[in-house]
Amino acid sequence: MLFFPDYGASNPYQRLVYGGLRGREIEVIGLSEGDHVQLFAGDLATGPGDIVHLHWLNAIFKNAAPEDHSALMERALDGVRKMQRRGVEVHWTIHNLYNHDIQDRALERRFRRELARTVDRVYVHHPALLAELDEWLDATDNISFIEHGSYLGVYPDTTSCEIARQRLGFDENDFVLAVVGQIREYKDLARYVPQIVEAMRLDSRIKLLVAGKVRCEKTRAALAEVPADRLKLVDRFIPDDEFDVYLNAASVVLLTYRHILTSGSLFQALSFGRPVLAPDIGSIPCYVSDYHNGFCYTEATFTDRLRLFLRAGPQMLRQMSDNARATAESLSWPS
Repeated sequence: MLFFPDYGASNPYQRLVYGGLRGREIEVIGLSEGDHVQLFAGDLATGPGDIVHLHWLNAIFKNAAPEDHSALMERALDGVRKMQRRGVEVHWTIHNLYNHDIQDRALERRFRRELARTVDRVYVHHPALLAELDEWLDATDNISFIEHGSYLGVYPDTTSCEIARQRLGFDENDFVLAVVGQIREYKDLARYVPQIVEAMRLDSRIKLLVAGKVRCEKTRAALAEVPADRLKLVDRFIPDDEFDVYLNAASVVLLTYRHILTSGSLFQALSFGRPVLAPDIGSIPCYVSDYHNGFCYTEATFTDRLRLFLRAGPQMLRQMSDNARATAESLSWPS
């Protein structure tokens, strides 16, 4: 099993996906972003019985000029067919409707439609996503469902809420709204910062924690408008052994995607027993139930859903935290 691209150094997802295969003595080999040239040229030593598993397609176009994208797509499709002629099965897990940094939606739609038609198997994380993917995914494609698992036990979890808050300068009674992980434009945090600032004006308990490298200038500018004493910004890569500090300090984990199919950050938050305030998109509503383990919102209802959290007493928040962890415990990875 060769998988491309291998992002295991910064994300445990692939290690967990393939954990069951390694237990069955199947050799699993990750390919770096730079291996795509050899992979699609047919230069890698693959043959009958091998599987090439594709993940995030943006790696094919990284650092390429937009005018070269069409040729790169054709090369990738041709490479898939070459591998299949040698007896290699090609599988593809669909992580996004389109690449986050899409250049030409119509061009990418054609590419994804042809790739889905060509590969031997397509994986989707939840049946509810088929309605969104029908822009280019057809029911006649060879679709299998593999649910995203939890991150229970994956990250160290040794820092209590009390100690985490002390380290970060939060008080026991602060309502800490936490955004944890790299901030890119598609996460759309800048859109909601003004509403958070207005809520802060009305409720002195609210603090905003942003932990992760900010790679979006709109977000950076928006955060500059948050009162300095109400914002804790940790603008850097967060290693695995620090996630427990930021997540355990949180009252609620905030997700603000503009578009998403499956959110790893959602499962991370649930695995730490943290309720979530998350957009009503993709597969998120399949895991987040209002008043149970969080709230889902639309752009129009964001402030109202935040107020519901603020009105919840400590007992209700503890119950929602317990329910969040129970949701994570109900999930498993392929075996």
